[in-house]
Amino acid sequence: MIRIISTLSFCVTLCAGPFLLIVSAAALAGDDYVISAAEVTGYGVFRSNFNQRRSESTSKALASDFVTSVRFETITSEIPMRMRTNFGLKYSINTTPIGAKIEVRSVIHFPKGGLVSPSGRIYTKSEESYKIIVGETALHGYGFDEAWEMVPGTWTFEIWHRGAKLIRKSFTVGPVTSVTPKPVD
Repeated sequence: MIRIISTLSFCVTLCAGPFLLIVSAAALAGDDYVISAAEVTGYGVFRSNFNQRRSESTSKALASDFVTSVRFETITSEIPMRMRTNFGLKYSINTTPIGAKIEVRSVIHFPKGGLVSPSGRIYTKSEESYKIIVGETALHGYGFDEAWEMVPGTWTFEIWHRGAKLIRKSFTVGPVTSVTPKPVD
């Protein structure tokens, strides 16, 4: 099941320096504000507490859950293909006014061939729209809850706003022995 999580409070200390993605002027967010930057503040494997199902699977997206108490365990782009592994990125959208709610579209592009559910449905990507709060940290993630979801290859996560791609981060999912993530100190 997919875990795309919107605005959350984090108690996370990361040892890797964050990186910044500068967004072009095409990322106009409306008449009263312009998105000037989107910042990825952490990525890799995380643990969390399940709170509630946010939405069921549709033709465009797998089921999504709302989770809390997110704790990044490793900072890595190499993800082990193991049940109950959660991975993704946390980010913030930086503009004014701070605290404004804006709608974003989160997309996950799955490896070639897609994810094939037990019913035979093939998912080549999953996309969902939700609101985030400007200046607060949000999470875009995925969790391996079913064996059929564990597909090796490149998984690409994107955050969009009004037709402009703000963030893109790729992860390589592989057998447990082929990836050696670094733990967070």
